Amino acid sequence: MLPTKVRATVDRAWDSLWSSGASNPLLCVDYLTAVLFTRFAGNGSSVALDSAIHAGDVESVVKILSSTMVETEPSDGLITPKAMWSDLERLSSILKIIDCLEVEDRNRDVLGDVYEYVLSKMSTAGHYGQFRTPRHLIRFVAEAVAPKDDDLVLDPACGTGGFLIAAAELAKNNRLLRLVGEEIDPTISKLARTNVLLHGLENATISTSDSLSGEGVLADVILANPPFAGTVAAGRSDRFTVRTNKTELLFLELMMDRLAQGGRAGVVVPWGVLTSPAVAATEIRKRLVNDFRLKSVVELPSGVFRPYTGVRTAMLFWSNESPAHDVLMIRIENDGFSLDDRREPIAGGELSSALALLRGKSKASNGLLAKRVRISEIAASGWRIGPSAYVDHRPHVGGQIDRADALVLRVSDKIKTMAASAAKLNKLINSDNSSQTVARLRVSEFVDVIKRSVQPESIGDDDRYVGLEHISSESGLWRSVPAGAAKLRSAKYRFMPGDILYGKLRPNLRKCVVVDTFGVCSTDIIVLRPKEEESAHFIAQQMRSEAFAMRAMQMVGGANLPRIHPRDFLEIQLSIPKSLDEARRRSKVAELTQQLSLNAAELSEQMRVLNQSLTQEP
Repeated sequence: MLPTKVRATVDRAWDSLWSSGASNPLLCVDYLTAVLFTRFAGNGSSVALDSAIHAGDVESVVKILSSTMVETEPSDGLITPKAMWSDLERLSSILKIIDCLEVEDRNRDVLGDVYEYVLSKMSTAGHYGQFRTPRHLIRFVAEAVAPKDDDLVLDPACGTGGFLIAAAELAKNNRLLRLVGEEIDPTISKLARTNVLLHGLENATISTSDSLSGEGVLADVILANPPFAGTVAAGRSDRFTVRTNKTELLFLELMMDRLAQGGRAGVVVPWGVLTSPAVAATEIRKRLVNDFRLKSVVELPSGVFRPYTGVRTAMLFWSNESPAHDVLMIRIENDGFSLDDRREPIAGGELSSALALLRGKSKASNGLLAKRVRISEIAASGWRIGPSAYVDHRPHVGGQIDRADALVLRVSDKIKTMAASAAKLNKLINSDNSSQTVARLRVSEFVDVIKRSVQPESIGDDDRYVGLEHISSESGLWRSVPAGAAKLRSAKYRFMPGDILYGKLRPNLRKCVVVDTFGVCSTDIIVLRPKEEESAHFIAQQMRSEAFAMRAMQMVGGANLPRIHPRDFLEIQLSIPKSLDEARRRSKVAELTQQLSLNAAELSEQMRVLNQSLTQEP
């Protein structure tokens, strides 16, 4: 896990770029890539950059940054326009933030993790034909396949290189490991090259190429998460035996064909590959079982790829040895993280038990929903290989008790978290206050109104969207949904983590929340950016109060849909403690109160699930 202080440094740099107008995530990634590479390359470019900035030599600054990036990919060029590099004030500001990384954090391993964290902030990854595979699932696939030191490891749809890096981390001597990545998108390919270099993997080869269009090297190990639900143009699929233009099926045949004798593969696939009755899907599954040794199918719970997508997925593990007599079917119901957009760690994760079962270190299922299914049974089902068809959704009583125990642990952990927050809150509420005197100051003293509009055609299906219907009155609770599911047809406002969203329609004047993600919102919401980040929760709490709503009501105008104009909103007065210490104390109280509200909502849902599990009949 990347240290909190390092994540905070990256967050500050990202937010600074975003605030200055670089709203395209790839633009931010490219900018930070050049800065990180130049700062930590160890080739003198960092000193040269500082000298050029100090001298105001814009041409040299652009040349230094550009040449650093060209070393990783001569043919790609830069996403970032030269005007971005030319803004020396912005560049100096970003460098100061990056320089907050401690000296001990500048080794290549940690720097690679920093870069991966930068990549994780590409919240619109789905725009570019891919979803970022969660790190713990990458690790699981790599550990299940277990690359050896002298293996050639291939990812024919490598994205930013996560599977290759995981393989190297597991090898005893990764200098002997040969890593090959192929990526059709030149921008993503460049990011992958930078990623493996910053992880110190000089034996990795990343090529910008279309894996489906030509022959390639045979691999001892294949680890991949190929594109989901895409199609290829006529002609690109002619060399395949399976008659389809669906990328997930074509990539499966590609990977079967490119696995060397005795090789092993671990691949993430969409659910349709396992169960579709289509001729092409059935044919590819039959070949996978009959011509290869399909070892195991691991079903994942819906939501593991959130917030990018809610698509249902599974993992396939096979080799090209003689066919087996059976296939191990496993259903994972808890991957160790909540299945909402927050994806917070939770107790009761089942991946470690599944890994032990896959690697033969455990013969018992340890409460897992798992079963060995004979090939004859799979053939009789029409070659369907979805574990749900073979492993009962309703386990025996023992299994129910195990699942209930896991849920109890989750609830207990949440209660402990809430108790700790409540204790802090109680201490703050009862602390000595040097002054209770308050001042009445305009809203404009504390926040700025942000009107960064975006047209619907520029909003990706997997961008997060917040409408007034997603914000609860008075409580501070909120949720977001994929923009594609919301079917947006008009312009929206962009927001970023730490912003305050305020409902400006008369019935919604107490709908006010602090958001913790990038996204877009309805234009019936005012986007506010606190001038001091730590005051956000306190300001939002004030704006949810009845007294503030009454003041806002006096500013409302309009006949059809009465609302408050942002200009008038900024003139409303807030009651703020004159004592700075008291203001900080109240801000912390507001933040802890919000955390308790969110935890209480999640606890309520977990209690519902627990009750359902306990009352389910065997």
